[in-house]
Amino acid sequence: MPENKNTIALSVESYEKRLLAQKDKFLPALTAAMEKNEEGMREKLQLAVVSVTEGLTFLKQSYHNEITCRKGALLALTKIKAALGEAAYAQATKSLQQDIMTTAAEQILDKAVGKGGKLGAFAAFNSGRLAECRIDFNRAMVRFEKAVELDRGNIHYLKAAGLLARKMYAYKKALTCFVTIEKLLAQQGKGSVELAITQRELAYTALLFGQQKQAGAYYKKAMTSLT
Repeated sequence: MPENKNTIALSVESYEKRLLAQKDKFLPALTAAMEKNEEGMREKLQLAVVSVTEGLTFLKQSYHNEITCRKGALLALTKIKAALGEAAYAQATKSLQQDIMTTAAEQILDKAVGKGGKLGAFAAFNSGRLAECRIDFNRAMVRFEKAVELDRGNIHYLKAAGLLARKMYAYKKALTCFVTIEKLLAQQGKGSVELAITQRELAYTALLFGQQKQAGAYYKKAMTSLT
């Protein structure tokens, strides 16, 4: 049993075993999608395989990210405990601390999304982070987009959605997120460094999207903000 409410009992060996099981699941499905010329499914599965492979290659770092994500979700649960109720809170906490997969905790967080407002957005964001760690990117994107919908001025939610969209090759969606962040930072009078980082993300995303001219303009903006 975990020593306290913040302890995660998931070992690095169990985490590695999960990644290997996911790879064994994704690889045959990818081969089948390629044989059937299912382009959309092929891209989705190829991204999953690449992500799992990276996780296994950089196991120490990916395991650390998993633990950090779970601890963040535990903190989120304490903040919305009243909305969940004691039983659901205890079940979700146990899932995060002990289960190899976090689907039970995600489902409980999703119930709080229905409360709407900033509390619902907070629950959706943390549910999305857990799904992203599980390499369920489609589910994660749905949760991030819900968080943005419920709390449109939250830059953290927009950034999460933008970075994941870019990872999923949805460059137009990613650009929309980063453009919105840039506008929000300008309206809020945020520091030039934060603005420059956003403009750099815009430049990189535009370059991936094949918009070289726009990418160059954003890189210049980023340099101007930094200097």
